[in-house]
Amino acid sequence: MTTIAERVAAGAAFLDEHDPDWWKRIDLASLNLRSTCHCVLGQLYPDPDDPDESFETATLQLGLSGAVIEASGFDLPFPEIAEGHYHDLTAEWKRVITARREAAS
Repeated sequence: MTTIAERVAAGAAFLDEHDPDWWKRIDLASLNLRSTCHCVLGQLYPDPDDPDESFETATLQLGLSGAVIEASGFDLPFPEIAEGHYHDLTAEWKRVITARREAAS
């Protein structure tokens, strides 16, 4: 089992390949990986017709399977959901994005 930091690093690398500068478009104040609208993918690829479906729409657009979604830190596997690790996942995405922004300035 990989750590949350390793999974988020994999997700950031995936986004770097498919959507350079993605980290510039994330609103850190509203970032919440538990929300389908305010998670990383929901913010990057919002569904204007149904904001609650933004996460699902994004995964379809990017061709992401459930296993890849979890391995890339876009969501958590069930045991971690049950243990309430969304706070940790959100915090790690914020850390990665903040570090990129600081490095770019």
